Amino acid sequence: MPGPENLKCYPPATECGWEVVDAHEQITTPYCRCPYCKKRTVTKKGGVKDVQYYHEFTAFILAGPKISFILDIEPILPGEGEVKLIQTAFQSMQKLSQGI
Repeated sequence: MPGPENLKCYPPATECGWEVVDAHEQITTPYCRCPYCKKRTVTKKGGVKDVQYYHEFTAFILAGPKISFILDIEPILPGEGEVKLIQTAFQSMQKLSQGI
């Protein structure tokens, strides 16, 4: 089985459905920022560079044929990448699977 860094959707641990890990970017703005914002520079038309501040989250979702719901959501903080959060979600999935 591939390591957690290569997976987004894990095989069903229960008859309830699939366990999915997905990252989402939220709240992008050039104006506001906080200590938890990630930062990137984008180049617009004409070569104008602009700084954007944004938040990212990783969601751990149980997706079934009739119902889906979020089991866990974690922020991706500055300096953290998706791989670290996917590994955390993988550990959460293993704990959940043992408890069911």
